[in-house]
Amino acid sequence: MAGEVEYGLAVHGQRGGERSGRAVTVVVGISLPSIALVHGVIGALAGLFLVWWTNAATFTGVPAPLQGCPFLVNDKPLLSFPANVAIIFETTVLLVFTLTFAAKDLLVTLNPHWYSTIFGIYYFSGAIVGALSVLIIAIVLLRRAGLVPREAGEEHFLDLGRLLFAFVFFWGYIAFSQYMLLWYANVPEMTAWLRIRGATTVPEDVNAWSIIALVLLVGHFLVPFCVLMTRHSKRRPLLLAIVAAWLVVMHYVDLAWVVLPELGPSLALGGIEVGLMLTVGCIYVLAAWR
Repeated sequence: MAGEVEYGLAVHGQRGGERSGRAVTVVVGISLPSIALVHGVIGALAGLFLVWWTNAATFTGVPAPLQGCPFLVNDKPLLSFPANVAIIFETTVLLVFTLTFAAKDLLVTLNPHWYSTIFGIYYFSGAIVGALSVLIIAIVLLRRAGLVPREAGEEHFLDLGRLLFAFVFFWGYIAFSQYMLLWYANVPEMTAWLRIRGATTVPEDVNAWSIIALVLLVGHFLVPFCVLMTRHSKRRPLLLAIVAAWLVVMHYVDLAWVVLPELGPSLALGGIEVGLMLTVGCIYVLAAWR
């Protein structure tokens, strides 16, 4: 498609200098679910390769209760946590790369005119906040049900709270860094991403997503940062679980703020989005319960 497209975008007090450029035609040959599947398969195969590479796999001397398991690591089932302790560093590095590429392919490509070299870290930090929050909630619930030893006491929750506090701060730092660089440079193609999400002080560009941007600032950073700052809050499992549940909701709002504004300026949060979140949560609970 030939033609000219004009940009007049801004984040702060005045509109960026308008300039023209050729319209870009983007041809996508595969669907987003296919991209997600490819990332999952590559990550799983790389994980299995790391197991083999570190000589952690074992196929002999299988204890009788585990005879039905075709693949063991250190005489433990492959998907169990003790099996992967030997390669925890390698799998962490793999997670960083997988999440970074997934964020680029699934989220950044929603707006073909925009790019950010820090977006992968932004998505990674939010994902770790969500994962730690779910872990804390699961441990608290399992501990109350008697499925986790009581030895998992205040010191363990203190360590988990410290990790959660650190990544809440890290997410806020990365989010501010990305916003500040785009705001200061005021390059029209770059500020478009923030403008459609309402992260702007230009009155005519303020929309419904501006409220969500403020909610993320307060709810995803300021509130949990202040609550988790004290040792007292991190030593109380119930309070820590409440903060973790709050952060799970805020992480979902963060992803909605990243994805849904591409559909329009109005808040488009319906049954499909909530239903998908509940479905994934139920699958996780069933897998953990099993």
